[in-house]
Amino acid sequence: MSSHSISLSEGWEWKKRNHSFGIVEDLASNPKSPSISPDTWNPAYKFPSNIHSELLNLNIIPDPFVDTNENKVLWVGETDWLYRCKFNTTISTIIEKTHKFVLAFDGLDTFATVFLNGVEIAQTENMFLRYRIPVDYKLLKEKDNVLAILFESAWTRGKTLEGEYGIRKLFNGDSSRMYVRKAQYGYGWDWGPVLLTSGPWRPISLEIFTFRIADLHVSPEVSDSLSRANLKISVDFESKPVGPLFLVLTGTAPNGTVIFITKNSVHESVFSTDIIVNNPELWWPNGYGKQPLYKISAVLLFGEIEIDRKEVSIGVRKLRLVQRPLVDEPGTSFFFEINNTPIFSGGVNWIPADSFLTEVTDERYEKWIQLIAHGNSSMIRVWGGGIYESDYFYSLCDQYGLLVFQDFMFACGQYPAYPEFLSLVEKEATDNILRIRNHPSLVFFAGNNEDYALAEGSLHYDPSDTEGPWDKTDFPAREIYEKLLKSLTKKLAPLVPYAPGCPYGGVRSDDPTVGDIHQWNVWHGQQAPYQNFGDLSGRFVSEFGMQSSACLSTVKKYFSKDALADGELYPQSLIFEHHNKAAGGDRRMALYLAENLKVDYTDVNDFIYKTQLIQSESTAFAVQIWRRKFKGPGREYCSGAIVWQINDCWPCASWAIADYYLNPKPAFYALKRTLAPVAIGLTRYRTSPAISASETSADLKINTTMATATTEHPHKVAIHVTTSCILGKSTVFVRAYSIDSGKVLQDWKFEIAGTRFCTVEVAEINVPIVKGDVTVAAWLIANDACVVSEVVSKVDGFGASIARTVDFPQPLKFVKTQADAGIKIDFGGFKDSWEILEITVMKPVKGLVLDLEEDKDYDDFEVFDHSNGDLLVRNGKDVAIWSDNALDIVPNERVIVKIKGRFGRRVFGTWLGVNRSEKKFIPISQK
Repeated sequence: MSSHSISLSEGWEWKKRNHSFGIVEDLASNPKSPSISPDTWNPAYKFPSNIHSELLNLNIIPDPFVDTNENKVLWVGETDWLYRCKFNTTISTIIEKTHKFVLAFDGLDTFATVFLNGVEIAQTENMFLRYRIPVDYKLLKEKDNVLAILFESAWTRGKTLEGEYGIRKLFNGDSSRMYVRKAQYGYGWDWGPVLLTSGPWRPISLEIFTFRIADLHVSPEVSDSLSRANLKISVDFESKPVGPLFLVLTGTAPNGTVIFITKNSVHESVFSTDIIVNNPELWWPNGYGKQPLYKISAVLLFGEIEIDRKEVSIGVRKLRLVQRPLVDEPGTSFFFEINNTPIFSGGVNWIPADSFLTEVTDERYEKWIQLIAHGNSSMIRVWGGGIYESDYFYSLCDQYGLLVFQDFMFACGQYPAYPEFLSLVEKEATDNILRIRNHPSLVFFAGNNEDYALAEGSLHYDPSDTEGPWDKTDFPAREIYEKLLKSLTKKLAPLVPYAPGCPYGGVRSDDPTVGDIHQWNVWHGQQAPYQNFGDLSGRFVSEFGMQSSACLSTVKKYFSKDALADGELYPQSLIFEHHNKAAGGDRRMALYLAENLKVDYTDVNDFIYKTQLIQSESTAFAVQIWRRKFKGPGREYCSGAIVWQINDCWPCASWAIADYYLNPKPAFYALKRTLAPVAIGLTRYRTSPAISASETSADLKINTTMATATTEHPHKVAIHVTTSCILGKSTVFVRAYSIDSGKVLQDWKFEIAGTRFCTVEVAEINVPIVKGDVTVAAWLIANDACVVSEVVSKVDGFGASIARTVDFPQPLKFVKTQADAGIKIDFGGFKDSWEILEITVMKPVKGLVLDLEEDKDYDDFEVFDHSNGDLLVRNGKDVAIWSDNALDIVPNERVIVKIKGRFGRRVFGTWLGVNRSEKKFIPISQK
């Protein structure tokens, strides 16, 4: 009677649909060809599978990630494809009559017709939905069962639906996508190519059972005192219970101790119980504490025989979304409270990690989540134009403490809401809520991405109509966002907050005083200078960003050898521009470069470094000043900053702060520093009452300080300290330097009593007025220990600091940086497998990026092999990992940087004033 499954992962083959034959005949055919061809059956090189990867593996198509080959493979998404496999069972006469058989499809992309032994058993139309197809045992054989699947072109099917229901408005992609329940980014986005995939993209199995556990849900309800957790356990069963059935529930603490065992008779299709856990170990976000996980198992017995089991890991935490009036400002707060602690949600937006989802291995997922946690993020937003992520993804978020802000899969469009579509969405949402709701990392559901923003600009959207019905309006999807999804989340995951959209808040979705906003007036919209981010805040900024080029090693990978030989590797080449999908992306990138830096557009090294420096600066400006606004009870003026975006789905120029091959850009480190458990910030502004007519056009646009402080335009610097921990009595040291000479101009010292989980304003200082430019540095010396922080630098005359920052005047193109800055690196020993390096300078340095030399053993290091998604290892050596990079450094301090994986390679540096092409090697000295 025991439940079991047969994995159908072996023996798959595929070919192109031949419409000269009927579908059953085509599936059974065995055409021959003297050479490899998509018209004959080919063995799948991996499973799960997508057709592009299969074609690429056999060199039938060129790599769409290289040159402009994307245009050469569009036909793949417009073609129908067939898959088939053979499998055996162990069916006996006895179980034929007592067992149930279900073919379980965890993901079919997208319009699929399924045949078993020549008989059609199912049609599917939703990539996001797990299909469970009952099978009559008479259809099954003990040997040589044939499971075959027709995948029709999503492009063609979508166009048919568009012809029936009409063209719809949208940002990005093609209008037909809104009728297709498929990952929307595959239709092309402003950071991704048009690659319409198809195939069995998640596992398939044959499940055999009589009576089994369908779902195990554990919802911890934590008392206000945090001293008691009520584990509300619910178990759903499939089939009618027959015979002596018992359910054994076992709870295991994070240390492996069994904390409860119960045994209960099963008479109904649902069993519920409450288990009390006293003094539970609490689950915390990254940077706020540990992530202990309890295991709850449910074992189903027939008499004393085990016939099924399920196990889930849970975190015990108290979640609250706090929206309350604020002191001295309009609107309401929007912050998450975990275990009675207010959280500043700093983090990243996540898109699918590949255009070909089957290439994203568990190892690759873990590398990404490790990187994000390493960058001090506490939140990750799963964006609504991608997928509901894998179970392993959410488990990693549990393990590493990343709060998940989860969109439903609707993005930038005027979606329909006719009855068949609503029914499909209901099944999709129900299935995915049930699948992910046990994860402690899940803290928020949003109905869509930017559909309300589109409606405000393009449709007849009336927010005052809060009742509907809306199905006859030109914004019918309000039926989905404001009724269907709201009802489902409340029913299935009542402790997880829900909003109809992202962004969503006041009368408009861009209301900075209520809910969350997407702040795109830098780059999009006004194309405002990044220095103005302080005036572009919101209660919770769930998107903002700045484009940059990918890292050089990645850029080289999307140029073929022929293109490189033809001299195409330059910033304005056709291939370079093809790999920037943003409308006007190259023009806007040039705008921000021209406003801020001196750039050699003929030098690809200089271009890449400068675009990445601009991205780093803008990220630091935004997050530092928004986190500063998290000022404590009643003054949570900004409670979240979620960078768009962490990753890419292919190698390109985009808003990603780590490129497709997991190479962190300078902006990654800027975000890491501004989100550190203890961060010190400097905000420079000028105190003159007006902008004079003699100032430059850039001065007129950027309402911050411009280059050199003068008597007419003196500068002030505000100093603040922000924490995500409890910080005791501390000392803040501030020092002003001449950028030209490196000389100290003035010192300041301030004492603070401490702070906890918010910002404390320290002081304001006047920047010394001298000939030339002045930079200001600040350090925090913790007199009382702060357990979550470590020493980041040693300051002459001040001591060891746990937080540091350096402020340069803006825009940087007016600052006279030094090519000969006297940079030295000393070896500081090893600690916990990290090599410790201590960096000193003679003159202030801006944007010091440290790289390792490449040699024949490290050709193309720091990459994923596109063919199989695995991390490359050269001679048994993994990629290098830096604890910090892209640094601003001043004289009289030793900045501590740790590295894993250097293996004796030389270090070279690039900084503002030095071209990367020069490869300035920096010797590492023994102290």
